[in-house]
Amino acid sequence: MAVSASEKWRLVRRKLEMIDTDIEQRDCMISHGIAGFLKERMYDSSDGFRIHVCDQVCDLYGIDCSADNSSQCGLMAIANLKKQEFHCSVCRNSTQISQVYIPYAAKLLFQELQAMNIA
Repeated sequence: MAVSASEKWRLVRRKLEMIDTDIEQRDCMISHGIAGFLKERMYDSSDGFRIHVCDQVCDLYGIDCSADNSSQCGLMAIANLKKQEFHCSVCRNSTQISQVYIPYAAKLLFQELQAMNIA
């Protein structure tokens, strides 16, 4: 099936418009700052999700909790929002819990890593 000259020109013009759009997006990213652009694309444009994170400085590995050996738990805590009850299943903390907003895809990634014992 032969393609007419006008059809070829239309396809070429569409490709050129796509290239111009890409160049405009690149210039926009440079002029407005890549950090703000990434925040908008990866966080603001995605589904937001609220999680609760343990802030307890605890001993996760059975080592003495001195200033050198202690670390923050930082794992997702279990939250019952109706009763306003929060607790960490790892270190049994129920007082030092922070609320954090993250993209839903990040929450899924963290849960997958925890399921593989990587977290």
